[in-house]
Amino acid sequence: MKNSSLVCVLFCASASAANSSDSAVSFTGQAYLGGLHNSSLVVAELDKVAAQADNALSAIVILQGKWQASDKLKAQANYQYSRKDYQELNDYDLDIHQFGLDVEYDFTAFSLGVRHDLAKASLAGDDFLQLNLTSLYAAKFLKPDLYVRGALNFKDKKFAQIAQRDADNQGVHLSVFQFFQGGKTMLSVGLSAEQEQAADAQFDYDNWGLNSKVSHKFDLLGQENKLQFGWRYQTSDYQAQGNAAARADTLINYEAQWQIAVHTKVNLVSKVEHGISHSTVDSLNYSQTVGSVQVEVNF
Repeated sequence: MKNSSLVCVLFCASASAANSSDSAVSFTGQAYLGGLHNSSLVVAELDKVAAQADNALSAIVILQGKWQASDKLKAQANYQYSRKDYQELNDYDLDIHQFGLDVEYDFTAFSLGVRHDLAKASLAGDDFLQLNLTSLYAAKFLKPDLYVRGALNFKDKKFAQIAQRDADNQGVHLSVFQFFQGGKTMLSVGLSAEQEQAADAQFDYDNWGLNSKVSHKFDLLGQENKLQFGWRYQTSDYQAQGNAAARADTLINYEAQWQIAVHTKVNLVSKVEHGISHSTVDSLNYSQTVGSVQVEVNF
């Protein structure tokens, strides 16, 4: 494995730091419960689009443990479960289990880390997709309010019922975060590129994307508020098959979110997303708007 040496170095450093008097362990969790309205249901991994709106109950549970082994070394593990349960289009009911492990070491000049995520998804109660993602990343504060992170990503996709879509994916991602007003305002910009090779060559593609996000925390009528706006652009170019024209997809997504603290550990979160898909495949030309309201409980 290409990254096995780095993994060994980080975990060996973790073991040597285990006896440090500075080590500390903490646990946190969040639970979300609410509802959403989706104007057009989509399963992007299957190129499946329903030209019909539906409402759903949604729930998310996140558990996270952090270990600050020393002033240089930290590790964290997380588990997340999410579910969308639609009222009418039950074929789009989605369950996702996600497990993650992250180890990071601060070399002073920069931080170096490795992260692995395993996600298992089921659609309408049947196994759908298993995804393994390994990321090797480096990060650094160039200034107290300017943070840069770059990552190499390696994905492995396994589809339960459509083996020809099984794929390996390699990509790079660069993100820049600028903080203002002591961290109350954050602006981020990200650039990504990836290449995917599937079991069936018709699903091979090259993809690149650009995204940006801005968030701001403020007090309103004595309550903590947070506004967030995001934008994402992605384009995918597929290999030409025989005499057929090569497939090309473009996705533009807009997002707005408002979070209001209604209690010390309880927030009300409302969110609106709007996506526009353009494709050389007629059935994949669509627009989708998703509006949701959830109650977030932190513990």
